[in-house]
Amino acid sequence: MPMFMKPSHALRASLLLALPWWCGQALAFPALKDEPLQPLMAAATAEYQRYMAQPVALAAPTDGQAWPCAVSQAELDVFANTVDSDNDPVAKAELVNDARSGGLPPSRIVYANKVVTPVRAQCEGGKLSGPVEFWIEYDQTIGSGQITLKYHNLIRVRAQALQGRPDGAVLVTGTTLSQQTVYADRATADMMAAQPKPKISTVFFMAFTVAGPAPKTSVAIARTTVDGALSLTTRTRFSRPDGQVVEDGYGAFGGPGHHDSRTLRRNGKLHGPQQTFAGMMGQFPIAASTVCWQEGEKVLTNTCPAD
Repeated sequence: MPMFMKPSHALRASLLLALPWWCGQALAFPALKDEPLQPLMAAATAEYQRYMAQPVALAAPTDGQAWPCAVSQAELDVFANTVDSDNDPVAKAELVNDARSGGLPPSRIVYANKVVTPVRAQCEGGKLSGPVEFWIEYDQTIGSGQITLKYHNLIRVRAQALQGRPDGAVLVTGTTLSQQTVYADRATADMMAAQPKPKISTVFFMAFTVAGPAPKTSVAIARTTVDGALSLTTRTRFSRPDGQVVEDGYGAFGGPGHHDSRTLRRNGKLHGPQQTFAGMMGQFPIAASTVCWQEGEKVLTNTCPAD
């Protein structure tokens, strides 16, 4: 699973089994109006176009280089976006609060069995400084009580470093090598085990800035085929100057540029209108809907302030 997906997004993506109506038409990514996202969108789409010009299977080099200075796994996790949710205060708070809002046990995201292959790096004063490139293969587990999602991913990371941290945008190109869904309920597990296993292939492209003086901002594109049926989705996240977090989804309910959803957060909690925009999932219509959240609580109201 692309590491930028939350559990609910992953489950939604798993439903994209029908051939989209836009296949064969000119590709048009979302035209993002929010300034913090525009350079990241340009970088992510450039990575996508570069891959599509020569779409070969991603593979880490067999002759990786040694790091020119001591580099910890914790430092690399910041570049690779592979920090466990328990060690990421923002992610942990959102997972806990989202679960509380939905009356569910909180999810945890854990990254394990990491294998890093350095490609190039420079150090200054014992810290990464300058161009950095490496590959990392890892297991990702998203556990939420009743369902556990397991992914085995391989990604390439490229960035500029300053004093051991990313300086500017980090570029990630990756693929999901295998995936598995584990059901806690035995009857459900037996039922799902009896179903035909779809053939799934996912390649993803991400550009993000890490949290620092400004909150984390990200654009992520996923190209997924399920039994030959293609979906191309984009997810974005940024924070407005007043601290409101805006998450948008595109491409699941129409062409790649179709705006599917918008979720607003404040202080780690759902706050403001959570919107789903009308569209189509394969041959099935998706109706427009809005749910109002105030400090993580669902409310019935004709107005839904987001401030």
